[in-house]
Amino acid sequence: MRSLVIAGGGFAGVSALRTAYRLGLTHKMEVTLIDRDGVFEYLPSLPYLISSLRTPEEVTRPLERFASRLGAKLIKDEIVGIEPTSNEIRLRINGVLGYDYLVIGLGADVDYSNVRGYQYVYAAYRLRDYLSILKKLEEVEEEGGSIVVVGGGLVGVEIAGELKRWNSSIDVILIEEAETLLPYSGSLRIGDEIKSLLEKSGVKVVTGSRCVEVTRSGVVLESGDSLEASIVVWAAGVRGQRPELTEELPTYGRGWILVDKTLRVERYDNVFAPGDVNWLQINGDTPMKSVEEAMLQAETAVENVARSLEGRPLKPYSPLFLSSNPKILGTVGGQGFIVWGNSIRVSNLAVHIKNSLEKTVLSLLDGQSERLFSLKKAFLKSFFRIF
Repeated sequence: MRSLVIAGGGFAGVSALRTAYRLGLTHKMEVTLIDRDGVFEYLPSLPYLISSLRTPEEVTRPLERFASRLGAKLIKDEIVGIEPTSNEIRLRINGVLGYDYLVIGLGADVDYSNVRGYQYVYAAYRLRDYLSILKKLEEVEEEGGSIVVVGGGLVGVEIAGELKRWNSSIDVILIEEAETLLPYSGSLRIGDEIKSLLEKSGVKVVTGSRCVEVTRSGVVLESGDSLEASIVVWAAGVRGQRPELTEELPTYGRGWILVDKTLRVERYDNVFAPGDVNWLQINGDTPMKSVEEAMLQAETAVENVARSLEGRPLKPYSPLFLSSNPKILGTVGGQGFIVWGNSIRVSNLAVHIKNSLEKTVLSLLDGQSERLFSLKKAFLKSFFRIF
């Protein structure tokens, strides 16, 4: 029996396994899901742990039952190497695992942009990062002091807002290297609107200043100015997987795996890489790094595994979220906003949509019927196509 290995139990991995099951591949192939911790984390809702709007239990799901229900095997282990020339994956505990087809859904990794003293920062990406932040915040609440958040993208903006909800008397400073917040929106007006929302909630915003060093007592900016902080939260972007993991794979820029329009890794016919881990260009444009894109790309990747098995032409992927026309849902201290293209709408509709997305994805892990999940997904997909 041929084998399909899905590397990573995040959004791309979960969607890939669901698609494999829907297409009957879990009956035709030996399907294995590999994840280091064996736990799915709903990353967009992790900032809400800070204000206790969510608990860890509400934003995580064990992958064991999910994989078993769909006819797959779960291996809880860390991937330390991918060797596509020999069709093998190296695992830290379980050694070498071979495959006939591989779907790499490992997501991205934290990017420290060569900042000095990064060992003093508190990264904000995975659940374990946020649990460390929460523990440190207990000390800050007792001893006082200020908090610096580095990175004015969506995650940094939401963290800064949630910190003020957690404790409105604590000084929170948000630093962004670009001249505007949400710089990937490409709009100064949108950045100014977000800045206004943050300042109304009590956050101090500093733009056009790059953090070049983190110390035990704060940060140093490129201008030479220093800001004191009891904790420095790092939300200044992500990069591809670490080089030692992808050294045999073609990569671009900060470690993104190069894929063609079918999401197949260049030079390897049996390896696909959907989601945040990849670099995909379509007509000179690139898909956004988002939950929705990761899940939709994973569907196409596994559909192409099935097509390859049947000897049919592979299906090109059609992105829903393009960098040239960004679509962003976010909150600032409970106030929602929707960005589409060069427009922004401040509305709690964004909160309701974010909650619906969370419930829809988690319902998949909880074993909700395929039909109901598909209906919810189709509704949300249609909504995003409107904008």
